[in-house]
Amino acid sequence: MLTVKDIIEKQLKQTINHIIVTKYEQPTDCIGWHNDKVKTIADNSIIAVISLGAKRRFQIRITPTETNKDPLFSHEIMTANGSLINMSYKANLQYQHCVAAYDQKRGDEEGTRVSIVFRNIKNKMRWDQIEAKIKAYHNRKTAEDNED
Repeated sequence: MLTVKDIIEKQLKQTINHIIVTKYEQPTDCIGWHNDKVKTIADNSIIAVISLGAKRRFQIRITPTETNKDPLFSHEIMTANGSLINMSYKANLQYQHCVAAYDQKRGDEEGTRVSIVFRNIKNKMRWDQIEAKIKAYHNRKTAEDNED
């Protein structure tokens, strides 16, 4: 049976070796304007994002410059459940993107949204490094929970 990763790899015609999952649970949950880190992304690869759950606005704008420090967003995509957005390496350099804060008047839906980002990165971690990071994260969360 094909996994989502297999399907994305087939569509993009590239290997996926890095996945990020972000959960937007509260109406205030959002991610500000940014470009994905190009130091780690494989040259000329494509970044794919799948949105699951509630509709939210994915906005795109030209990357700020010295002469245009705060450009207005130039495009907005309403990401419905199951939406797929592909972004080229070059587009990631030229444009910033964000997931805007919830705004019912602009068409956003209440509820949880999950974003899954698929990338091909240059810097790879060994499995034991990944396990150590997961263990450290769980230990930190357990300590925080015990403080409550």
